[in-house]
Amino acid sequence: YDLRPSVLDDLGLPSAIRWLAETRLQRQGIQVSISSSLLGERLPPSVETALFRVAQEAIANIERHADAKDAQIVLERGDSFLHMRVSDDGKGFDPEGLGKAPGGYGVGLEGMEERVRLLGGRLQVRSAAGQGTTIDVEVPLE
Repeated sequence: YDLRPSVLDDLGLPSAIRWLAETRLQRQGIQVSISSSLLGERLPPSVETALFRVAQEAIANIERHADAKDAQIVLERGDSFLHMRVSDDGKGFDPEGLGKAPGGYGVGLEGMEERVRLLGGRLQVRSAAGQGTTIDVEVPLE
């Protein structure tokens, strides 16, 4: 059910991400703000599914690792692309050190990047110790 919840099919990407963030983060005491310019617009199912899964992994990382108080999720549609940003004010990390940590640390980020790349998009991770994390995703819309 978490892989493709019915809210994604029924109400679309912004509502599914809102449901996920409220379910996972707010119960941990993390305040979440979500904004979207999609306003009821539906995207191709492959794009909605991939972006939901990317948001799911980003939210799980905030929940598990960030020690954050606040998180923000933004969905913005441009003329030919969709931009999604997931950010938090948590403890951050060194993105350069991901491959060096034992136990598969960073595998979730690699999966996110792979999903975005399959859509012809790009993913950027910005983080630093004590400065939170921001994940920017941009995918083309045809």
